[in-house]
Amino acid sequence: MGTMTDICKAEFDRIASLVNDGEIGRMGKLFTTALNNYFYDTGTGKIICIDDTIYYLMSIWFSNHSFNEKVINEMLRYAKSLDEILKICQSENLLRAEKPKTLHTYKHCDELDETLQTELEQLILELTGCCNLRCKYCIYNEEYDVHRDFNGENMTEEIALRSVDYFLDHARKDAAVTFYGGEPLLRFALLKRVIEYSKERGKELGKNITFSLTTNMTLVTEEIAEYLGSIPELHLLCSMDGPQTVHNSCRVYKNGNGSFDDAFRGLKLLSTAFKKYGKKLRINAVFTPEYSFEKLDSIEGFFNDLSFLPPETSIDITYPSEGSLNSDLELRKLENNPKYLDCDTGDINPLWKWKKLKLREETDLETNEASLVKSGLDQTLSLIDQRFVAQKPNKVYPLNACCVPGERRLYVDTQGVFYPCERIGSCPPIGNIDTGLNLNSIKKYYVDEFIEKSIPKCSSCWAIRLCTLCYANRYTAEGFKPNEKACCGTRLMIQKKLSLYHELLETRQKDMEFLKDVEIV
Repeated sequence: MGTMTDICKAEFDRIASLVNDGEIGRMGKLFTTALNNYFYDTGTGKIICIDDTIYYLMSIWFSNHSFNEKVINEMLRYAKSLDEILKICQSENLLRAEKPKTLHTYKHCDELDETLQTELEQLILELTGCCNLRCKYCIYNEEYDVHRDFNGENMTEEIALRSVDYFLDHARKDAAVTFYGGEPLLRFALLKRVIEYSKERGKELGKNITFSLTTNMTLVTEEIAEYLGSIPELHLLCSMDGPQTVHNSCRVYKNGNGSFDDAFRGLKLLSTAFKKYGKKLRINAVFTPEYSFEKLDSIEGFFNDLSFLPPETSIDITYPSEGSLNSDLELRKLENNPKYLDCDTGDINPLWKWKKLKLREETDLETNEASLVKSGLDQTLSLIDQRFVAQKPNKVYPLNACCVPGERRLYVDTQGVFYPCERIGSCPPIGNIDTGLNLNSIKKYYVDEFIEKSIPKCSSCWAIRLCTLCYANRYTAEGFKPNEKACCGTRLMIQKKLSLYHELLETRQKDMEFLKDVEIV
């Protein structure tokens, strides 16, 4: 090995063993920006900036299945750089992530019972299974077999109020009640009753209650807008996809007619009321096929021209849910168009690429909440900014991004059955309004089974500490079902976030100060 020191020789042999044993891939991830090369270390969470030669050497480690004579000789051509990176790995404890045998968080594994007795955060009431629209990308469409279909079921007042009682009896001091559907404004009278009842019970118990709902806005009247605006603790998410032609392409009534005119009228009424009470609005837009930068520009221009919106209105833009509208097929149609290629990762993602290009033109990352460009940027960057970092590897790995079922969200369907979340789809229930939360069911399906079936893949994944996957889209009514497609997509997105975070850190570090105040949700 030439002039390599004993320390470097030992480190070289250790890394060779990782490569030869097929363990190197889980140790970290190389990534780039336009200016620099980086390495993210799984065990410590550290990210180091490396020059082109070291990047090349580490690429050899991560792209080979063995350190044969040919590979070794190639590395020895760059002996000085090889010596440097081996010393860095040794001194910084890099490439030393312990292979997890289990996943663990204290609340899931050690404090589950206590947490569910006193720490519930959010109650989500499915007021109705009905909706007056049939949006083409909705997860409750008949064509989408992951979730239930729309139905004629309505939650009774008794179930709604008993759910509030159970929740508040087990909730933390600051708690939230959310209304869900279907379209929750179809049950506006019950919604009002629950709000007033929750406020009364919260006051009796010394708890602070906030409220929220998502609406398609087509049913909004002056009375409804005034009431929603008058509740200081109520937050509203409005669904609107953009200008009339864009919105009406998917957000339609049962008869196929577009809903833009009614939704736009509702948005104006809500804006007037929320301005009156000094409140903010949130708008969610879904970016649907056909995908193009020009379409995104038109959506951005539409929202920028809405001068009647309340100050600090925030606008989020997302793709349709996985499996709806043949989104994957539509994205594949763009594969031969370099315009939409993300050079950092080599994948096609027009929304992400558009945001990256636009971000380079943004003058201020902290203001202008209505910017589509910055939609979700705080959460995207905070995942990296607030990641786990330690001097030495920690052998404890969390249950991905899974919240404690029932604690973070307690979803109650129209019949009073409890589920972990409104987004999961078909999954085992975790209790009901008559018997309360079922600790055994939660532990069986959402802790023990989740860990047992996840660990074979998670233990070999470099992104295990940055994983944003939770229980959603990974369950059937019988229990946990691994989703390799979701895992691959998540790893790719984390690589993009690593690259974007460091690109912005390189070019506009002062603008990144706002991340200190962001709470990851």
